[in-house]
Amino acid sequence: MKVTGQQPSVVKDLKTTQTQGKDQFSSNSEVNQAGASGSSIKTSSFILDKMKAKINVEPEVRTDQVAELKAKIAKGEYQIDFQDLATKMLKDSLIEDRS
Repeated sequence: MKVTGQQPSVVKDLKTTQTQGKDQFSSNSEVNQAGASGSSIKTSSFILDKMKAKINVEPEVRTDQVAELKAKIAKGEYQIDFQDLATKMLKDSLIEDRS
């Protein structure tokens, strides 16, 4: 392997993508096409870290939906479909049993 002191094209593509404001997902495919296995692992890790950061920014509780449901309950408009609820509970339990 010859050391030239220049950055690989994959790194240049990543920097270009970041400065243009494009999604990091496109750079991952460029890395994989380039065939640089070490770089693709590092890039994939970088992309996963970015995705996790975006997910962590989202609130755990969706306050808009909670407020809407509270209002329906207070007005007496919230209706529970017990048949549908039982079906979903059974499906969830079957899925958990398979795991």
